[in-house]
Amino acid sequence: MSSAVRHLWGWVLVFLGLLGLIMPIMPGWVFLIPGLVILSDHFPSVRRLVEWAKRKAQLDRLRDHMRGRKQAMAEIPIGTIHEEGFLVTSEVAVDFLGVEDARVLATPRLIGGLERTCRNAVLPFLEPGNDTVGTHVNVYHLSATPIGMRVSFRAEVVSVEERRVNFKVEAFDEAGKIAEGTHQRAVVNVERFAGRVRKKREEHAPG
Repeated sequence: MSSAVRHLWGWVLVFLGLLGLIMPIMPGWVFLIPGLVILSDHFPSVRRLVEWAKRKAQLDRLRDHMRGRKQAMAEIPIGTIHEEGFLVTSEVAVDFLGVEDARVLATPRLIGGLERTCRNAVLPFLEPGNDTVGTHVNVYHLSATPIGMRVSFRAEVVSVEERRVNFKVEAFDEAGKIAEGTHQRAVVNVERFAGRVRKKREEHAPG
């Protein structure tokens, strides 16, 4: 296509775009944007206008993205406390010591209870489609809890760093404190998170 024909097409598209904006019988931007892009090859002022519009669109997308991230996090109040608990049964007790009286709450089960308590503490504040996953655990298991005793877990939100939520965690049985430490969870969009996991699995599938 010659330069003159492209020039003409550019003006035709701009005219149709402006007509569509004035008379809403068709989506004017569908014609206006291609017309301006074509004319930008011929007119420096139009080229600057198109470049400005591109930069503005990128900034608007970035602002929307950051606004969405802040919105997902800003509604989690610092100081939020949540408590849960369960009865220690044989299903959550260790058995590798070989002595029935030595069967106590397993450390992985203890940490799992603390993680679940943290998740449930912030879940009501998240946007639909979001959830949290654990990213860091630093817990001291201070005392053994035998089968038949009840354990309570306590989580407190101590800080929020963008999409990272930091917790103080504690656990108690009927005799006193059995664990303390910190935990961090990251807010994720479940669908996007699942997509990344699926992609990783497919890229590294054997064979």
